[in-house]
Amino acid sequence: MGVLRVIGLVFLGLFLLTLALVIGAGIILLLTHTHQTQATNQTSPQPPKPQPTQGLMRVTNQAAGIAYIGPNTTALAGYYCVNTAIPNTYSIQLNAKLSNGYWIQDVYSTKAYEVNGVGEPGFIEATWSPPVCTTMSNGVISCQSNPVSLYSVVVYGATCGWLIIRIANGIAYFGYSLDGLNVHWYYQYPVGNATIIGSDTTLVVGGYGNWEGVNFTNANIILALYYWNGSAWLPAPSFGVGGGTGEWVSNAWVYWDDGRAVVSWPEPVNETPLAPSPGFTP
Repeated sequence: MGVLRVIGLVFLGLFLLTLALVIGAGIILLLTHTHQTQATNQTSPQPPKPQPTQGLMRVTNQAAGIAYIGPNTTALAGYYCVNTAIPNTYSIQLNAKLSNGYWIQDVYSTKAYEVNGVGEPGFIEATWSPPVCTTMSNGVISCQSNPVSLYSVVVYGATCGWLIIRIANGIAYFGYSLDGLNVHWYYQYPVGNATIIGSDTTLVVGGYGNWEGVNFTNANIILALYYWNGSAWLPAPSFGVGGGTGEWVSNAWVYWDDGRAVVSWPEPVNETPLAPSPGFTP
């Protein structure tokens, strides 16, 4: 993995400038997720179906990766390594749903920041408010969340690395690691008393951001997810998934096995990838 990194364009007004550009001109990325649900007058919800811990699936026009189904936790670490990605317009997203309704993202994107019309790679934090629900006249319940925080930092040489989210004392910390040993905590945001839950918590590949997709002609991307049990990192119980964020891939195969996965195209990869364990603590 590359270890050379150049972190630039970080200054006092970066957040306000980034957010203003996203809202006003759409120049800087906004990795989005809108929670919208519909409910009918069912008497009781059905229990969730058990998910296989190993398998192969094809994903079309959705994000491709794995979804977390483990216990509530205070930290997640998502490993990724992009062996091949043509075209080079993608993101790797660690998306976490919190127990109090917040939805947070730690993202590596090949277009994390735009300078003079040129996209620069790096990492993006995005935090979404708890959803506000309204009941329509026909009885349908519609829920929607909104972005409350967005921050980006330019980093080169990060095609393989780690995305790390930690919740401590009501603060969400967003970090990355390029060597698997040291974490760079590049942003933090208050989210209240919360833990990370399984619902809508994913490690996925999608387009670079801003609801965009990527039409891979050739791809081989390794993913591995770990959760913190209070004293150690453990492979995250998970299953293959399509979706979980606004960005997407046109087509991809996902092979997953006990917290590890390969996202590939045009051919499936039917073997468990090698992936390191975290050498850092949250």
